[in-house]
Amino acid sequence: LIKTFVYGRMMKTWGLKLALIISPLLILIFTIVAAVIGGVFGLAASFTMFFLVISVSKLFTKSLQDSIVAPSMKILYQSLDARIRYSIQARIDGTINEISVLVSSLLAAGLVALTFFTLVHYSYVLIILLVLWAFVAFRLYQAYQNSLNSSLSKFMQTDADLDKADIGTSLK
Repeated sequence: LIKTFVYGRMMKTWGLKLALIISPLLILIFTIVAAVIGGVFGLAASFTMFFLVISVSKLFTKSLQDSIVAPSMKILYQSLDARIRYSIQARIDGTINEISVLVSSLLAAGLVALTFFTLVHYSYVLIILLVLWAFVAFRLYQAYQNSLNSSLSKFMQTDADLDKADIGTSLK
């Protein structure tokens, strides 16, 4: 439903920058609410509410990944040179994503090994990771803008060279 009714309007109105940043921001809001509920009221007293907020956060994570983040990433690939675009896309969608899953699994296993870590502490770690994700999304958007400007300047230069060649041919 998000992809059908929200994504097109969001891209038209606010653009790619919001599409890249909305997922970490929404998840960050839910995680902060869960951390406050768990930290202030304690897990024993408010476990149901804590669980519901975490569940809604997981629902948003999955739905936003499939409906906003994945299509936005496809847009990012368009500014790349056509000779390397598919190679980079295959490496990122394959190798980089799988390495990320491995690293996050090792991080989660490492946190489980720490005896003082409770469910609320996972929320605190997640807040830090979401802030890093938002920072990386901003940097990715800036790199996309630079890549797009570079591609457009090459296109404009090639177009101008073709116009000069047409003028030179017509003058002869």
